[in-house]
Amino acid sequence: MRIGFLINLIAGMGGHVGLKGTDGVIDQARALGAQPVALSKAAQALGLLKQMREAEEHPVKLEWLT
Repeated sequence: MRIGFLINLIAGMGGHVGLKGTDGVIDQARALGAQPVALSKAAQALGLLKQMREAEEHPVKLEWLT
């Protein structure tokens, strides 16, 4: 499995405060109390990939593109 992994640090912040994204309004989103969620979601995804790689039956070989 070949993986390219990118994290958009402001992804998902606008929707949590009723905005339709953060393009051009990140300061407004933060003022409304938006908190970053991308890092925790990235960590969760990496955890799942780790489980797949370490699976006893049918472990997945990962190739990272950086």
